[in-house]
Amino acid sequence: VLLLSPYPGPQEPEQPDTPEGTTVTIKTTSALTWADDTHSTYGPGLKTTVDGVTIAFYKNSSNTAVSKDNQLKSDHIRVYKNYALIITLENGQPLKYLKLNATSSDYAGIYNVVSGAGTVTKVGNDLIWSGEHSSPFIATMDGSQVRVKEMTIVF
Repeated sequence: VLLLSPYPGPQEPEQPDTPEGTTVTIKTTSALTWADDTHSTYGPGLKTTVDGVTIAFYKNSSNTAVSKDNQLKSDHIRVYKNYALIITLENGQPLKYLKLNATSSDYAGIYNVVSGAGTVTKVGNDLIWSGEHSSPFIATMDGSQVRVKEMTIVF
């Protein structure tokens, strides 16, 4: 006997529309040139600049120290829980959209945008922020570690 429930199962949220603008997609790997850096608010970290976009992550309130060996992998970067992720556009334009593609849904924990408004949606392995935000964009990984394979930024 097959029983069908009259109630649908949990629905996957829909991806927000990608806005018009300049789109930059960056594979976040150890192959990028990562430099040690220290942020005046968030402490020690690592940063790199690709196609006019600076990606940086800092220790913030985490108990886990910054480590190139542990955080820079051949196919992703690891932004640990309680770390701050900062995206800065060299041209000063505001961000309209940021998608972090993670290695799996287990490592796609929701993050908190501490520098402004907007909406964060989790769809499968993607964390998507949409809104409008002046540069720099600052988020903290409050729920869990986020393992980022690729970033898509629209400005």
